[in-house]
Amino acid sequence: MCTASGDGLSYSAPVTHFSSFSADNGFGADGAFGDLDPSCWFEVDVAFNGWIGAFGMSMMNKTRKRMRDCCMKLTGREFTCDYRGAVDYQKTEELGNVSDYNYREHMEVTRGEIGSAYYLHLEIELFWSCDNPEYVILESSRELIDLSKDLNKTSDISVMSICGRYRMPGVETQFTVSGPGSIAPATAVTGADGYAQATYTATDTGTARVIGTANSCLAWSDAKAKADTAIIKVDSCSSFFVYVELTFDHATEHFAFHDVITMSIPLTISETGEITSTGGEGTHAASLGTSGPDCDVTAEYAPDFTAAAIGQVTGPNMYLTIAPTTGWALLYAVTCIVDDKPMTIPMPPYNYLLPSIMAGQIFNEFPIAMQNGAYANGSGQDTQWGEDYPITYTYYINVGCDDK
Repeated sequence: MCTASGDGLSYSAPVTHFSSFSADNGFGADGAFGDLDPSCWFEVDVAFNGWIGAFGMSMMNKTRKRMRDCCMKLTGREFTCDYRGAVDYQKTEELGNVSDYNYREHMEVTRGEIGSAYYLHLEIELFWSCDNPEYVILESSRELIDLSKDLNKTSDISVMSICGRYRMPGVETQFTVSGPGSIAPATAVTGADGYAQATYTATDTGTARVIGTANSCLAWSDAKAKADTAIIKVDSCSSFFVYVELTFDHATEHFAFHDVITMSIPLTISETGEITSTGGEGTHAASLGTSGPDCDVTAEYAPDFTAAAIGQVTGPNMYLTIAPTTGWALLYAVTCIVDDKPMTIPMPPYNYLLPSIMAGQIFNEFPIAMQNGAYANGSGQDTQWGEDYPITYTYYINVGCDDK
């Protein structure tokens, strides 16, 4: 788009680039032809080939450039040398494809005059061909949508086209969806920032594959296409639950304790985001071993129990405190023979320590994403039984839902 002057004798227009071709790139006093005083054509030929190589090195990172809506790729080069002095030398060298191209770029430089003691004329023809954008990158603002919980059932979709490490404006981009949902607009053009924008809307559960296809080089009537995709999972949960797995270990010089606790807890979420639960199921897989002399485990009790959770939904996360409620018991007795008499050895009060660690450390308003498949895990230790013999633990919590 050009703007003409008032007198009609000139015009101006914005441009994307200027071709760069300097006499210093191999033609000056330090260049391949500078101070050349050949005694035979071979010396000029060596200088010519050296100049071709130097120019090729300078173009290593410049083999793509944007022209209008197209990402041009350098596919051919033609070098011509006309040298007249102590010897005469004329030669043309072709590299790549110089017959099939969309755009031809010409550069030349002259030193001296014909008929003088020194004359050099060099020409370069660069042959550019339409090509796909170097990169097409699709980004989705959301990877998971819950139809039963989320008020916003959409995801912002952005497609960026890049050529020669630069973003490309003016590229027509088509959006399609494979799977549930819709996307609009179906076609958009990348703006000055190189992005084309659309919005995906979820309509049913399942997995949606969103595709963004950049259709470049339409202005050259030689269309090229390149695409990228994103996956959006659409759920609909009638109810959420959490699955919890904990391990506790405690060892002294006389005994070793190990317990694997599992809990499955359904969650009830109010309209204001308050979380309560009833009927959570919990199990122990506990064991105690002793290495003390003449000592045995004489009683053990680790039954199933009920568990509950309370908390609050805040933004995309829920904050939970999980603990056993009724039926929790974890009792052990160790008896050792001392002076030929049985003696009961006091054991750590695991029945109180483990729930305290759960509610006070592991699940003290524990944050986790309110999404089907979200999880968190970690480990730690508690020194209520002393620094030398801490109770160590690992935890894993997973969020699930019952689909509608």
